[in-house]
Amino acid sequence: MYAKIMLELLNTDVRIINCDETWVNDLDFRKMRWVVRGESSGVTSKEVAPRISVIMAIDNYGNTYVCTTQVNTDENVFCLYLENLAAKLSKEDPGWKQNSILLLDGAKYH
Repeated sequence: MYAKIMLELLNTDVRIINCDETWVNDLDFRKMRWVVRGESSGVTSKEVAPRISVIMAIDNYGNTYVCTTQVNTDENVFCLYLENLAAKLSKEDPGWKQNSILLLDGAKYH
C-alpha cells in the first residue's frame, strides 16, 4: 500500500523530501580482505573520534540538504535540523508546504 501511494505521488508534481540520519565512526569499511593462506584476514579498525553524525534530506528532484555534527542525534538535534531545513526551504520557495511531503522513517525521536 505504501509503495502504491508513493508511486502515485511520483506521477504528480508533489515534492517528496526524504529525511534521515546516520553517522561515520570508521574510516575503513572493509571487514575482511584477501590474504596469503595462514595470515589474518581481519582489517585493523581506523576509528573517527568523535564520530561524525550526518542528517540529510533529499527530494525527488535531486535537491539535498546536509548537516554534519559531532554529537549524537537526538530529538533536540533533529528538531534543530528540521527548523533550519524549513527556513531554507521557505527561502527557496515560500509555498513549499502546500506541495511537499516530508518522509521520515519513524525513529523514536522523529
